[in-house]
Amino acid sequence: MGYIKFAKAATTNGGKADLLPCDNIVHVGVPNATTVEIKLGGNASTVDVATVTYPSQSDFSTIRDAINDAIEKANGASGPAVLVDMVKITSIAIS
Repeated sequence: MGYIKFAKAATTNGGKADLLPCDNIVHVGVPNATTVEIKLGGNASTVDVATVTYPSQSDFSTIRDAINDAIEKANGASGPAVLVDMVKITSIAIS
């Protein structure tokens, strides 16, 4: 199972990075200036939403592409997590 890695802006938020498994990502939402939602599904009736929060960005148009590129590289892989090439994040909350 491959993972994508989000570098964190401050290690006080629980470490240097957050990881998400690629195997169950079903959708990357359209980002806005401070967040993007990534939907994770184990089956058709259960979907968790990971909300990735980052410092305010004036140009956030490349964030979705960066996440999708990392998913494409990591999907089905084993080994080190693939770094998402975007601004360092503040946090990821899964609900």
